[in-house]
Amino acid sequence: MGCSGSKHYSDLSPKRTVTHEKTLMGTTALAFFTKDGQIVVAVDSRASNEVDNDDPHGRALKIVDNEVKTHRISGNIVAVQVGNRNDCEQLMDHIDQIFPYYLVEGDVEPRVSDVAETAYEYLKGFRGQNKGFGILLAGWDAEGDNQIYRLFIADDHVVKQEVSSLFGVLGSGHFHAATVLKDMFSCDDIELALKALFRATFFDKASGGFLRVFIVGERGVRPQPLLDPLEAYSRYYELYDGEKTLFLLVVSSPAMPVVPARKLVKHFREENITVLAAHCVAHRQWGQHHLSFHRLVFSSRAGASTAYTLATAHYDTDPQLIISEFPKRLLLTTVDSSVKLYLSRSSKDLLQSIRMQFDGYLTETRTQ
Repeated sequence: MGCSGSKHYSDLSPKRTVTHEKTLMGTTALAFFTKDGQIVVAVDSRASNEVDNDDPHGRALKIVDNEVKTHRISGNIVAVQVGNRNDCEQLMDHIDQIFPYYLVEGDVEPRVSDVAETAYEYLKGFRGQNKGFGILLAGWDAEGDNQIYRLFIADDHVVKQEVSSLFGVLGSGHFHAATVLKDMFSCDDIELALKALFRATFFDKASGGFLRVFIVGERGVRPQPLLDPLEAYSRYYELYDGEKTLFLLVVSSPAMPVVPARKLVKHFREENITVLAAHCVAHRQWGQHHLSFHRLVFSSRAGASTAYTLATAHYDTDPQLIISEFPKRLLLTTVDSSVKLYLSRSSKDLLQSIRMQFDGYLTETRTQ
């Protein structure tokens, strides 16, 4: 990238995630040591204000799927932010003041342990304030070699944990990512990171968007190619039982909010059907339409089949949209009547049609 007066570049620019303050949600961040002496870091790019309960203030659901959550502290150290946007921003600003870095040749690199201690001391100052945020820190220095730290505050407990085992995870989707990482030597390092991250986005409604991976080590922090959420789903479709999954296409006006996952879960719960995940995979805007593609994952094949059977058949047509490939309509009393919810069984072919609809007909600005 060359020398610059700024410490931020490309995929490591200082954008932060927006999440609910009380929990470490809205992100899945992971890091692990590789067999060849490096660190792989991966993070999703979803930022949302989606919470489990109805918002008493009536604020609309907002989902951003191209948020950059990484912050470069030095040439060999990167932090992945988890939690409330403003809190993370202030933590990064504090670290920047202690460890100024300008990509100038000859600068002395900070020690990873010193950065971790600085973050830990800063987080301790928020005890008693009901905060929930932190960072997954990964880096290399000449004294300590490769290091990974989990640093966060939650429920007034401040944690500083150096990862001495093979991997570290943080965020709302951490459990799902860890399930994949436990089988560490099953595939290539980059592929392992993407599979773990994708599983988190498959089940965790607050994780999603583009999948970002970095290689960290003595050679610096090196971003890898982005993976689009629809491309990721196509790549890993066979890893999950399609007969437990239904596809939902939501058509609304640009002024209408995305349908919250909790409303979908509640709808099926009232029918005594258990939904494991109601995930907004991707959303686009085109003219007078706002399209959202949701993946509904049920606890059983029977549950998915029952949910589909109970939905209402429709005969809507639109030459510019693929609603003809969604034979059923889902009627939610908690959603504005102008919002149309079209339901279909899942299939790889339909997923490809959705990708064509979203990526071929609609446009989206993608930054790396």
